[in-house]
Amino acid sequence: MLINRHQPDRRSERRSTSVYRPALIQTEHFSGFCMIRDISSAGVNVQAFADIAVGQKVAVEFSDSLRSEGQVIWAKNNLIGIKFHEEIDEDRILCGALQREQEHSDRPLRLDIECDACLSIEGKSIPIRVRDISQRGIKAAASSLSVGDAPVVYLPDLPPKRATVRWTQYGIAGLHFDVPLRYDDLATWAIRLNQDKVD
Repeated sequence: MLINRHQPDRRSERRSTSVYRPALIQTEHFSGFCMIRDISSAGVNVQAFADIAVGQKVAVEFSDSLRSEGQVIWAKNNLIGIKFHEEIDEDRILCGALQREQEHSDRPLRLDIECDACLSIEGKSIPIRVRDISQRGIKAAASSLSVGDAPVVYLPDLPPKRATVRWTQYGIAGLHFDVPLRYDDLATWAIRLNQDKVD
């Protein structure tokens, strides 16, 4: 059998898909939101809201069950390129994330983050401890809340947000914002909170 030595090895070709989808990005000392711009089996290009240097090891969490680890291979302004340690099936990643969104439309990506905040309900101020946050709401340690309560949430350095208590269990409550947070506002807020903790 004749072999064309000039024929390109198509196994080395990697298809890149342009997307605009939020994800979580983690380094050794940071955890926050990012926006995926391009994805392939080999890696992703993302818009990050933190200074992440070339050479840093990172993990990208597409959903609570889809996570890939890799290393930053280039960075320019707030855009970074990440090469995965192991190739992924990008179609499975995108379809899996989409399916999860459809099945759990009230459960977008949530960032584990802790901070003190307070609620205002019927003229009474209630201190809470935020445990995680998404564009659509928070999970918090809070007392004296019932399902259906409609407090105003005061998070540090963010405008007040009206919310509804969706569930309570053992002193923990899930609150759903009446109007979701803007993605950019939430991402930059998380960065500031992390920086304040370091400082």
